[in-house]
Amino acid sequence: MPTSPYRLRNRLFMAVMLGGVVISLTTLLPWPHDAGAAAVTRSIDVKAKQWAWELSDDKARVGEVIEFRVTSEDVNHSFALYDEQRQMLTQIQAMPGFVNKVRHRFTAPGNYQILCLEYCGLAHHGMVAAFTVHAAP
Repeated sequence: MPTSPYRLRNRLFMAVMLGGVVISLTTLLPWPHDAGAAAVTRSIDVKAKQWAWELSDDKARVGEVIEFRVTSEDVNHSFALYDEQRQMLTQIQAMPGFVNKVRHRFTAPGNYQILCLEYCGLAHHGMVAAFTVHAAP
């Protein structure tokens, strides 16, 4: 009796699914984020609006774990924190009606920039804020 083509298709489907699970687990297990293990030193409220950032504080100290609580007044924005070498340190969406939280431990003093990565209109390119990190006392 010939084998059904559906039997071969089912086996191929199961092999592809198993491969996808293996690939997902091996790439997601070494997750690079802190996952909230470090205690938050303090929180900073961040409000995005076309075309500016409003921060409750724009300073931190080396070693602090800052929880940025990010929201938007108008449209979707993307809160991205960059160091002096223009390397992105963390990123999260800023959405109207939601408060998204992202934590970051500052390990070096310097001047950091907050940029919007979500196109939000004609003056999107100028949506920049400064954030300063001082050496620990």
